[in-house]
Amino acid sequence: MIKLKPLLLLFLLSFLSLSSSAAPGGGYASPVAVAAAQLRMMAPQVWVNGEVVSRANSAIPMEMSGRILWVADMGTRADAGELLARIDTTLLQQQLEEQQAIVVREEARLEFLEQEVQRLNSLVNQRNVSQSALEQTIADRAVARGDLVVAKLRVEQAIERLKRSEIRAPYSGVVSEQLLQVGEWADSGKPILRLVDIDNKEISAWVTAQMLPFIHKGDHLTVDSAGKKWQARVSSIVPVASTLSRLYELRLVIAKSDGRVGETVRVAVPTAQPQQQLSVPRDALVLRRDGRFVYRVVGGDKAERVAVTTGVAMGEFIQVSGNLESGDQIIVNGGERLRPGQSVKVINPTGAAQ
Repeated sequence: MIKLKPLLLLFLLSFLSLSSSAAPGGGYASPVAVAAAQLRMMAPQVWVNGEVVSRANSAIPMEMSGRILWVADMGTRADAGELLARIDTTLLQQQLEEQQAIVVREEARLEFLEQEVQRLNSLVNQRNVSQSALEQTIADRAVARGDLVVAKLRVEQAIERLKRSEIRAPYSGVVSEQLLQVGEWADSGKPILRLVDIDNKEISAWVTAQMLPFIHKGDHLTVDSAGKKWQARVSSIVPVASTLSRLYELRLVIAKSDGRVGETVRVAVPTAQPQQQLSVPRDALVLRRDGRFVYRVVGGDKAERVAVTTGVAMGEFIQVSGNLESGDQIIVNGGERLRPGQSVKVINPTGAAQ
């Protein structure tokens, strides 16, 4: 069934009220929309405060010490791997060149010792040089090989230090804060900026110990942000209370389009075990000085007023008790001006099955 938006439905009801067909007993039938009264699992709820937070909110440090040459501006959107900051690399470049020169020297020394071992080996066979001289040269060659390995490793380290003179985004996000400016000295390990992933979000909410037994990982809770409501799934429950507030933290996963990082929200949290209750849409309630009512369609075209007592509310539904049964067609739009026994015309006959 196609669901009509509230404004469109109201317009349609207003239009049809002007052109309603004549009722069998005279007068005109008022157009209405209906929904079925249904048994639902419902529990009492309270609203607790929460905040939309990023799953990745990091102070990004500089890995090498140096004078800052460039740092990304606040508000910059950076993809993973994109450059965020750079320091002066003059000294690091000189260290690399020095280590490369040492490698050349060690390669030359090793080549000389290789040739010397061959020459002394020949002389030993001719008994012109002592065996100890050959063994000493072989030992020097082994040391030279080790020194060459160390020199090459130091070249690789110098290259790595040069790479780490540039800070790149570990994940996609937005630069929310500059902790150091161009021209300042950055020490190794000192944060230089803050990067926040504004797409990968969740809600952080705090609940009391009495609420914990009724909340489970995987539950879907209603979130309200300035009148906009959506469902969020409980991803984790931290079973350790805050030392200050003695409250426990919930984390709820939300969609990319729901909420902004730092936004304050409210979360509906159950305070008892859910039970099966007869419920109707909130829009079905008619409030009068003499009580609360709903209108039920009987005989296919008559509106019957039924007094109800309301109870637990969950989302768009509310618990009711009175002379109602599951499956009754309850008027949800068009009942504000009805009178008991008035003729009605149901414009969404399949609504009773919703």
